[in-house]
This record gives sequence, C-alpha cells and structure tokens, in this order.
Amino acid sequence: QVAKQMTNKSLYICAMALDGAKRVIFGPDEKNDVTISEAVQASTAMPGFYKPARIQGIDYVDGGVQETANIDVAIKKGAELIVCYNPFRPYDPNGIKKDSSKEKKRSRCSGRLSDSGVIEVLNQIFRAFFHARLHVALEQFRQDPNFKGDIILIEPSASDSDFFKLNPLILSNRLEAARLGFRSVRNSIEAKFDEVAEIFAGYGIKMSKVGVEDRFKKITKKGVSDTEIQALLEGRKKHNAFL
Repeated sequence: QVAKQMTNKSLYICAMALDGAKRVIFGPDEKNDVTISEAVQASTAMPGFYKPARIQGIDYVDGGVQETANIDVAIKKGAELIVCYNPFRPYDPNGIKKDSSKEKKRSRCSGRLSDSGVIEVLNQIFRAFFHARLHVALEQFRQDPNFKGDIILIEPSASDSDFFKLNPLILSNRLEAARLGFRSVRNSIEAKFDEVAEIFAGYGIKMSKVGVEDRFKKITKKGVSDTEIQALLEGRKKHNAFL
C-alpha cells in the first residue's frame, strides 16, 4: 500500500505458502499487511538455497515454484504491455560462434557440461525446467483470444558462458550478476531493437539507445569498480566516481 501511495503504481509480488502449497500475491488490493522487503524475502526463498521465509507465522518459498514468471497476475490486473526478463536460460556450449582458444581457456563451460561436475548438470536442469515452463505459458497467452496485449521476453544468449557460470544467489556476486544482466538485456534488445521499439511506440513509449550505450560502455570498460557499477545501475546522476 505504501508503494501505491508514494508512486501511484501497483506492485505485486508472488510467493507460495509452503503449508498448503497455495500461491500468495502481495499487493495493494491483495495481501497487503507485510512490508515490501518481507514480500521480496518470501518471493525469493528458493528451495535448496534459502530456508522458507517465516512471516507472521506463515512459511513462504519462491513464487517461481508454481509459476515461472506469474505473468497471469499482471494480465488479470489489467496489464497490456508486459516485459518479462528470464535469466534462467539453458546454456548451449555448441552455440558459441566465435571459437577462439582464448575463449576456451577462459570458459570452464566449453565442451560437455557433464565434464564440469554435478553442479553444472543441476544448473542446466534447473534452467531447462524453468525455461520450458515459461515458454509453455507464453504460448498459452499467445493462443488466448481474450488477451490483446503484448509480451516482450528478454533472455541472455544461449551461448553466454559468463552468465551461466555465475551463481546469482551468492550475495557477493550481486553486482557482477547485475552487470551481466544489464549486458544481456542490452544485447537482447539490440538484436531486435526496431521490433521492440515499434511495440513500445504503440503504447506511447519512445525508445532511445543513447543513455543505454553510454552506461554499457562504462559498465564493460576494463578496471571498472563495483562502486561505479552500482552507481550506474541504480541510476544515480551524481557520484564521486563520475565527478
């Protein structure tokens, strides 16, 4: 409710109540007796990585357990333009077009994933499960005659070994995960910029590459510090690193 009052925008966060396995939607006109941080904690309590988040006596786990992206919630709330970012795309080591010796040396994901151990195998299976389920849901919405809106799906490249290797659930990796996420979104949109721009234009939103390209160059430059990355990704206009 606070977010609604401050921004006049509705924020919805999904989780699953462990006892009973029912989806819970946190939002201004849904369950609204918790803070945003508590809702985020509940929604990100991924089984196997974090223990269930106990809030007001109820144990919650990641909302992705039942629905990969919960796009249906956005649609039911009246959304017509939906941007879905899925970082969990399966990795294809055979999809790397530039096969240099330097790339092979840098990436431990080159070749067969099974050669990298059980962690990489589980990582791939986890990604394949969420990716396949998401695309099944997207196809259902595409076939639904009652849905007249647009869904833009953004995913990292299937050959992005850096993205695959990084564990986003380790707190110390948060800035690197954000940097790689920014890069993957930029590259994904760049590949279909005209198509995406046309869709956004239909909703009165004008796209521009200028600001994004400037940030992309700064974020990917050699020797950039974590402080600089954080400042750029948070959109700070003034920071000591850039004065």
